[in-house]
Amino acid sequence: MDYNWSELSNEIFMNVESDFTKVISIDNEQLREVLNLFEQVVTVKCNSNNFNGLTRTLLPALNQLYVDNSNHLSALRTIAGDLEPFIKKVILLVEEKDYSNNKNKTLAKCIDELGISERVSNRAAGEKIYKILGPENTESLDEITRHISRAYQTRNDHSHENESLPLYKIYTYSQSILIVILFIINNRKDALKKKIDSLPNTLIGSAGEYEFNEREKVLFSFIAFGNQNNEIKNTIIDSFILNELYKDTNLSLSDIKNRCNNHLKSKLDEKFFKRRVHYLKKSNKIISENQNDYSLSNAEKITIEKCIENYNNKYNELKISISNIIKNII
Repeated sequence: MDYNWSELSNEIFMNVESDFTKVISIDNEQLREVLNLFEQVVTVKCNSNNFNGLTRTLLPALNQLYVDNSNHLSALRTIAGDLEPFIKKVILLVEEKDYSNNKNKTLAKCIDELGISERVSNRAAGEKIYKILGPENTESLDEITRHISRAYQTRNDHSHENESLPLYKIYTYSQSILIVILFIINNRKDALKKKIDSLPNTLIGSAGEYEFNEREKVLFSFIAFGNQNNEIKNTIIDSFILNELYKDTNLSLSDIKNRCNNHLKSKLDEKFFKRRVHYLKKSNKIISENQNDYSLSNAEKITIEKCIENYNNKYNELKISISNIIKNII
């Protein structure tokens, strides 16, 4: 999805300006400078596909929400899902620490590492960050930590498939995420400028430059339009699970995990697959006679068989059409 940064930055400015100035003393010109630096951070290339992909997900999602005013919940999911990789990209730029594949470096730990909340940084020994940022404490927090708390909760709680939210909450949550992002940019602006200016055409990190080829660009655009990163991943994994259960009647959770990770070259853990099979069970796509073995529901099996039959019919029709065209030409 294309976006016009001048138009998008104006919309973001109007939506965050009054609340952002409550967090930090900043004039309009300085805020616009921070916004422009934010775009540079998103678009600068590094050696992680997760970070490079922010250009194709975060900015289009913001455009969708603030300019197009469409697909609001889908846009929020994308913005919330991209918060952690964005913060990790900032850490890579300013600290030269690459957490792109470090699953132990959670969003809460990244927030702590950047030191953007005094409440988090000065927590008591043994006090958990996720509890500080939990909903029960939101109202007692200082201004920036309240926005961090809301952004953290949004990332954790509002990325589910069948959820609906009032429009005003979508904009409230997205505003807090943007305020956290812009606060981080302003807090580290000198280091970010220095790094970006010193490497205008260079990849940051240890690996060689990664360029999307045309096929990958088309594929990404096809599957990612209007979707969140997690939605894309979940859709692919769900489809794979259903396909494997169609080929083999019964599979254990361990079988599903191993087949998927081996085929997709992924390292997803068992907890992830438990969530996916739980979702598929709730959607009546799969059933389980016990806690370990899963199979397709009759309804889903019929649906898949109809899809295959329809595909075969369309394929045969296409072959006949092409054959007739060739005969007429000859």
